[in-house]
Amino acid sequence: MVVGLVVVGLALLVYRRSLAGYFAPDDFILLERTRGLLPAYETPWRVLSGTFFWNLCPRLFDGDPFPYHVVLWLLHGLNTGLLFALAGRLGASTAVAALAAGGFGTTRLAFTAVYPASSAGEGLALAFTFAALLLLRSSRGAGGRVAAVASFALGLLSKESVALLPLALIPARGVASGRRRALEVAPLLGLSLLWIAFLAATGVTAGSLGGEAYAWRIGPHFFANLARYTGAALDPRPAVADPDAPHMAAIGAAGLLAMGLLAWRAWPRTRLPAVGLVGWAVGLAPVLPLLHTRHLHYAYAPWAFLALALAALALWPVERLAASREIRTPATRALLRSRSLVPAVAGALLALYAAHAEIALARRHAARIASLDLPFDSLLRKMAFARRAIEGVRAGAGGDSVRVALVVPPSREQFYSVRTGQSVSPGNARVPQYDFLTAVLDSGRAIRAVLPGVRDVRIVRHWTADLAGYLVATNWVSGHVEVLGRGAEGHERLARLWMDAGLVREAAGYLEEVLASGPDDQRLRLLLDEARLGLAQLPGADAHGPPVGVRADGKEGTP
Repeated sequence: MVVGLVVVGLALLVYRRSLAGYFAPDDFILLERTRGLLPAYETPWRVLSGTFFWNLCPRLFDGDPFPYHVVLWLLHGLNTGLLFALAGRLGASTAVAALAAGGFGTTRLAFTAVYPASSAGEGLALAFTFAALLLLRSSRGAGGRVAAVASFALGLLSKESVALLPLALIPARGVASGRRRALEVAPLLGLSLLWIAFLAATGVTAGSLGGEAYAWRIGPHFFANLARYTGAALDPRPAVADPDAPHMAAIGAAGLLAMGLLAWRAWPRTRLPAVGLVGWAVGLAPVLPLLHTRHLHYAYAPWAFLALALAALALWPVERLAASREIRTPATRALLRSRSLVPAVAGALLALYAAHAEIALARRHAARIASLDLPFDSLLRKMAFARRAIEGVRAGAGGDSVRVALVVPPSREQFYSVRTGQSVSPGNARVPQYDFLTAVLDSGRAIRAVLPGVRDVRIVRHWTADLAGYLVATNWVSGHVEVLGRGAEGHERLARLWMDAGLVREAAGYLEEVLASGPDDQRLRLLLDEARLGLAQLPGADAHGPPVGVRADGKEGTP
């Protein structure tokens, strides 16, 4: 019990930085459904992690992201503890169980499964699946099996990707025959088949999992994808694991072959490596047919089983030596048979792995794009950008039932690569480009989802008559938003802000649009004359100042 709590504490310690995060783009989508800004799901697909979780949490926490992150952080700790308990039920020693659970809990692979609130489905599905497997292994009566099926049903309602994980129990010890082990998990697998058939027949996932990003087919890439995920899990070199990085498939293929041979060699003494490898493969099976999409949060639940396999394989030689009767030297025999040897090796391995994860996550947080004062990491960058924009509106809007027009100057947008953070040419037709501001804030709906007092948000590049009465705001490339006021005061402040930034031509064009769409204001007319005079006297005055709009290019994915 104490060892399990220590391992859970270590996992929570390594992932403590997640508590300081903000909402991610997919979080906003789910929050918008709760607020009625988007249509609600009308199907039972992921009803627990989608509908129930996102109806309950906004009622409890409103628009404060911190409690959401606390829930996911604690859920990750819970899964770490459940893996420790399940490993013990599967016959693992305390040392193996601690190394497996600690490796799962501290891995940098869990980053995108722990940080965004929209990844609650990953944690909930694994927690209910672990509970179901524990019930199967510890209960003898029908009541335990019924409870296991009920728990697994909740897991499937959280995320259907855990459907095949019960297969991992088939190689385990504890039941007399393979046939009886298959019968042990048959109720769970039967439920999985029914659920998958229902989803396929009704097509309820097509709206969310359709499109080119989720195109799939069965083919050789199935095995290539498995190798890529395995390589990303095994290669400790990059601070940010990436299945698409060079050589991942080769590393993963070699790793799978080596682990398979070692698991076969260890089979007479321990089945845990086989359990872990089966769980890794079947846990990833639902996403392996995908042609273009490989995200590490897909590996969250499977990684728990691979961690079990790696821990068992790492300590198997030590446990074997400790039990050997062929040791001739008394001193060596005493050392190897010491009760503290295996726990000491496990503790050392876990300390090294956790330290590596801590350093990797620290580097991921510390890496920044200096010119933008934003995190280099794509997920953290979107969170920081959204926080600055929404908090800027919160600070400047005030009151309820306000409407905000977020004005981005035309032709002065800056393009940045989402992979390198460097400025890129907007004319590269081979690279997909998108409006980062509009994408992160979901065309402004994200602001309304977090700040219910804001009735409407429009992201515009030209002022039109239908925006009369809206608060005037603008944003900078770093994500900061300034609310400048309503009416002539807001227009004047915005124009002067752009002029001070060197965007004189944009300020003049904006003032012309404002005057053409509403009453002729003398202050704005004088300011327009000033801007035109500045253009005439200083031909270079309209050169780039600090970029206001921002676009991005490159590979992006949804958590």
